[in-house]
Amino acid sequence: MILRRAMGMALVGTMLSLPAQAQEDTRRVASTALCGDQLLLTLLPPARIAALSAQAVDPGLSDAAVRAQGLPVLPADAEGFLWAGADIVVGSDRGDSQTLSLLRRLGVTVVRMPPTNSFADAMEQLRSVSTVLGAAEVGQALASDNEQQLARLLAERPADPPLAAYYRPDGGSSGQGTFMNEALTLGGYRNLAAEVGQSAWGRLDLETLVLHPPAALITAYFDRPGWSLRHKFSHHPLFRRLAASRPTIALPGSLVACSGWPLIKGIAFLAAARPPAGDHHD
Repeated sequence: MILRRAMGMALVGTMLSLPAQAQEDTRRVASTALCGDQLLLTLLPPARIAALSAQAVDPGLSDAAVRAQGLPVLPADAEGFLWAGADIVVGSDRGDSQTLSLLRRLGVTVVRMPPTNSFADAMEQLRSVSTVLGAAEVGQALASDNEQQLARLLAERPADPPLAAYYRPDGGSSGQGTFMNEALTLGGYRNLAAEVGQSAWGRLDLETLVLHPPAALITAYFDRPGWSLRHKFSHHPLFRRLAASRPTIALPGSLVACSGWPLIKGIAFLAAARPPAGDHHD
């Protein structure tokens, strides 16, 4: 049996030495988190997807949730991925590190996708990961298309961008050095949190909002169910009064839940919803 298997492996090795054009990449790929899910669903045919994370099928988070229907969903567990026949596992650099380390020791190819905080870095990651997955041509075409879309949006960006305040239901916002700040800037806004010197992710208090009234409020995830405690900030009478007195743009969370390639859709959405030039509120 062992000899027969060895002969079979030798035959496989011979087949792999044939020109790449004559072979179809049949390696199976799994993902541990949302950014990887969306990349697999965009770049690969369903037959090559061994497993996705639970976030893949959540339409409030995943821009590719429809394409994920019917595909296997697994927790970030090494044993599950091995049973699913994953040759490659795409993960992040957060809660799945132990799983990825174990898979690597067991001979599985591991591809890490750390969060990116600029559009250029997201496109570089798209190109590099798609190459590892055997989908370089598709990844290159998608990245080029996104860059062309962004160029068109930047050509229409106003000389005097309106000031906007971005909020999640718990009062959280996004300052300098984050992909959300990048999305706001490329979408043609000045980000209030960044303007007042905040960096990274954190709260944007009501006092700052009152002292620096924005031309628009941009909200995300306000429609998520089961967030009663986190919605406490958004129900504050002062916040609601300010929101009622100026344009409030409800940004779909699925466009900005991940710092990967779908961010171009979030940028385009923000650009289309931007208040007219000169439409400032006191």
